Amino acid sequence: MTGFVFGRIPVILLLLFLCGIISAQSPDEVKISGTYSGPTIQVLNQLEQQYAVRFFFREEWFRSDNLNVRFSNNTIAEAADIIISGKPYTYRIINYYQVIFLPRGDVALLTGQIPNFSNNDESDEQFTLVGDLSEAGKHKTADITGKVTDGKTGEPVIGATIQIQNLQQGVVSNTQGNYKLMLSPGLYTLIVSSVGYETSLFNVKIISSGEYNIELFDKSVRFEDIVIYGQRMDRNVSSHQMSLVELDIREIGQLPSVSGGKDVIKGLTIMPGIKSIGEFSSGINVRGGGEDQNLYLVNSAPLFYTSHVFGLISVINPDAVDKLSLYKGHIPASYGERVSSVIDIKSPETFPQKTRIKGGVGLYDSRLMFEIPVISEKLWVGIGGRTSYSDWILKSMKEYNLRNSRAGFYDINGTIHASLGKSRIMLSGYTSRDHFRFSSDVRYHYGSHTGSLNWNYLFGSNLASYLTLAYSDYNVNKDDIGSKQTRITSGIQYGSFKYRLQYNGISRHNLDGGISVVSYKIKPGKLGQLTEGIPVNPAILATEHGFEGALFLNDEISLNQSIIFNVGLRYSAYANMGPGNILIYAFDSPKDTSTITGYETYNKGEIIKLYHGFEPRLSARFKLSDVSSLKISYNRNIQYISMISYSNVSTPSDIWKLSDEYIKPLVASQYAFGYYRNFYNNTIEASLEVYYKGLKNVIDYANDAQLEMNSHIETETVNATGKNYGAEFLVRKNSGRFEGWLTYTYSRSLRKTNGLTSYEIVNSNKYYPSSYDRPHDFGMVGNFNLNRRVRFSANFTYSTGRPITLPEYFIYSGPDKVPVFSDRNKYRIEPYHRLDLTLTISESLRLKKKWKSNWTFSVLNVYGRKNPYTIYYKMEEPDETTNYERFNLYKLYLIGRPVPTVSYNFIF
Repeated sequence: MTGFVFGRIPVILLLLFLCGIISAQSPDEVKISGTYSGPTIQVLNQLEQQYAVRFFFREEWFRSDNLNVRFSNNTIAEAADIIISGKPYTYRIINYYQVIFLPRGDVALLTGQIPNFSNNDESDEQFTLVGDLSEAGKHKTADITGKVTDGKTGEPVIGATIQIQNLQQGVVSNTQGNYKLMLSPGLYTLIVSSVGYETSLFNVKIISSGEYNIELFDKSVRFEDIVIYGQRMDRNVSSHQMSLVELDIREIGQLPSVSGGKDVIKGLTIMPGIKSIGEFSSGINVRGGGEDQNLYLVNSAPLFYTSHVFGLISVINPDAVDKLSLYKGHIPASYGERVSSVIDIKSPETFPQKTRIKGGVGLYDSRLMFEIPVISEKLWVGIGGRTSYSDWILKSMKEYNLRNSRAGFYDINGTIHASLGKSRIMLSGYTSRDHFRFSSDVRYHYGSHTGSLNWNYLFGSNLASYLTLAYSDYNVNKDDIGSKQTRITSGIQYGSFKYRLQYNGISRHNLDGGISVVSYKIKPGKLGQLTEGIPVNPAILATEHGFEGALFLNDEISLNQSIIFNVGLRYSAYANMGPGNILIYAFDSPKDTSTITGYETYNKGEIIKLYHGFEPRLSARFKLSDVSSLKISYNRNIQYISMISYSNVSTPSDIWKLSDEYIKPLVASQYAFGYYRNFYNNTIEASLEVYYKGLKNVIDYANDAQLEMNSHIETETVNATGKNYGAEFLVRKNSGRFEGWLTYTYSRSLRKTNGLTSYEIVNSNKYYPSSYDRPHDFGMVGNFNLNRRVRFSANFTYSTGRPITLPEYFIYSGPDKVPVFSDRNKYRIEPYHRLDLTLTISESLRLKKKWKSNWTFSVLNVYGRKNPYTIYYKMEEPDETTNYERFNLYKLYLIGRPVPTVSYNFIF
C-alpha cells in the first residue's frame, strides 16, 4: 500500500509506535539489490512491486523529493536507512515487511526525547521549528541565538527579557538586541517583554542548535514625548553589573529645574553616591571623587565642562538624549581615562517614520529639535538647539554680586544616521557658547565643540565591530574687567580612535575587546591686554602634548543560571610629549614681544615622561533566588589627566594638567559588595552597596598656593593619598499610581599628604576631609499620578555641609590685622536641604492628535532655605556698615526663597 495518508497524526503515530514495540522482525529478512533513480514515490512503488515490502507515508512528504540510490544485498532496515538519509524522518518495521515512515520530531516527542515544557496543548504544528529535524534525539542541549527587534522599525530592542514559561530561566538582549539561550530539545513557550512594548508569547520546537529572531511591537497607547528604553524589570537582580545608574527620559522629566525643563546631569544627583558640591555646581561628584574624575561621553565624544551659566543648566539638550548610563563602580574594560565614573549619553537611533518636531519654552531658555527622515529606513537627520533670553533669575537674587551679574548661552547639536545593510553609521556634532559676567569684576566667554563618527558593522549574529572617531575642543576667555583689564585664554583639544570587536559565538561566553588611542593638547594660559592704554605684561604658558593608548579585553562568563563572572583587563600607556617648542612666558613690554625676559627650550616631539600599567576589572553575580542576588566587583583605573581648580567649586577657567615627571597619574582601586532584593513581582526594588576606594597620587595644593598663570604649577601642588568609602541604600517603586525612590548614602572622602618639608605637609600629614566629603546624604522622590494626564511630584534632599577652612584668630603685623586659618577643611558649612514641588499636565491621549503638549509648573526651594553656596572672608575698609572690622565673614547663597517656574513642551 503506497502513499497511505494519515488522518490524525499524533494518534496514528502512537499506535504505530506501540505496534513497533510488540512486533518482532523475522530472521529471514528480504534482501534488496539494484540501482534506483527518480522521484522518491516512484522508487518506493518499484520496490513494492519487486519485493515483499510495503511502505506507508504521507505523499506530500516525498512529492518533490528524488532518489538516486544503490542497494547491494541490503536488508529492509538498511534500505530504509538509505532512503531517509538526511531527511527529517524515521521509521518503524512491523509484521516483518511493513515499513512505516514517521516524522522524526513527532516520534522524539512521543517517546519523551523532546519533552513539552509549554502550556500549549495544541498540535506541535503551532510551534516554530528551531534546528534540524534530521538531528532529532541526537543532542542533549541546543544553543539558540537570535535578535529581538522593533517590529515597526527594525531597530534592536535593548534589554528585552526572554523568559521560559514554567522554567526559572531567561536572558536579556544585549546592546545589539542579540540573545543566546541554552536549552534541551523540547517544546517551549517564550515570554518576551520590554518596557514600552506589548508582552508576547512565542511557541518554539527546539530540535538542535539554531537561530530564532523575535519582533516586538509598541503598546497600543504611547506617549510620543516620553522616550523609554527597555530594561528588564529584575535587571538589578539578574545583571552582573553593579553600581550602574540608568535614567530614562521619563524619570528625568519628573525632576524640576530652575528653568522648568529637564536636566540629564542634575537628574543623576538624586541617586545614591552622586552629588554636586554646590547649589548649582557645574558637575557631579561620584563616591567622593572630584569633578575631573568623571568621563562625560556624548555619542562617544567627551565634554570637559558640563554646565551653562555656572551650573544653572547642564550643557546636554534633553531632547537629544535617548539613553544615559553612569558606571560608578564596576567600569567595563572598554572604558578608561577616568577613575570615578563614566557617564555615557546616547542620542536616539530609531528611524522616525515621519518628520517630528519637539521643543519647549521656559522662563529662562527655549529649545527646538527636528528629526527628519531623508531616505526611508536608510538615512535620517536630527538637529536641535537651545538658547537663553533673560537674566531675570540673576536679577531676582538677593546677593548683590549675583543680582548685578549677567549670563546667556546657546548650544546646537546634530546627528546624521545611515543604515547600509550590515552597517550603521552615525555622525554627531555639538557646539555651545556661554557668556557670564560676575558683578563688575570678572567676565567669562567659554564654549565646547565636539564631533564623532560611530560605525557599527555586523559580521554575523555572533560577531560585531564598533569603530569610533571623536574630537573635542573646549576653550575659555577670562576677562578681568575691573582695574587690571586683562584677558586669560586657555583650552584643551582632544582626539581619539577606538575599535572594538564583540563576539558571542562561544557557549557561555561574551567577548569584547579592542584598542583605543587618545591625543591631548592643552593650552594652560595666555595672558594679554584687554583694553588699550592699560599696561599689561603678556605671558604664555607652555602648551602640553600627550598620548594615551590602551588595549582591552572583557569576557562575560555564565557558569550557570546562578553565577555570572565578568573578567576584564585593560593595559594603558601614556607619553607626555612636552610643549614641543620654545616656551616664552614673559616680555618686558606689552608691545615688544622680541624682548624675552625668560624662556625654556624643549626638543619638539621629545617624550618627557612615560607611564603605563594594568587596569584589571572583575565582577560577579551570585543569584540567591528569582528575586535576590549578591554582587562583588573590583576595579583598578589610571587617570593621566587632572583638573587644576582655583576654588573648591569648579569654574569654567579651571585648567587641565597632563601627568609629567612631577605630577604622577592618579591611580584608584575600588572594591564593592552589593545585596539586591526585589518585592511584589519586581515592582519594588531594594539594594545595599558598600565600597572602598584607595587613591594614589591625588593632586592637592600647598597652603596659599598661587595657581593662575603659574608656569611651574607643580611647585604649588603636593602629592596626597586618599581613601573613599561608604554605603549606599536604595528603595525604589517602579510602577503604579505612586512611583518614587528613597535613598540614603553614608560616605567619607579623606586625603593625607606624604610630605617631608613644612611646605609639603598639610594637617600634619594626617587624614583630613576632602572638599567632597559629605558623610550623610538623604534623598526622597515621589511621583503621584492623579490620573493618566496629571502628575504631582515632590523631591526632597538633605546632605551634610561640605568641609571648609576658616580663620580661627588674628595677629597684628604692624597696623595690619592678619587672619590665621585653621587646619585644612576643619569646619563645615551648614547642612544642605531643599524641597521642590512639580505639577505636570501631560498631552492628550488621543493617538491621532498631531500636536501634543504638556505644561510643567514647579516651585523650587519651597520653604525658602538659604543654603550656603560658600562662606568666605572679605577684607574691607572699617566703617559702620562693616562693624569697624577689616575682615568680615560672608555667606553666599544662590536661591534663598521659593522660586516658581513654568515650562511648555510640545511635539508634533
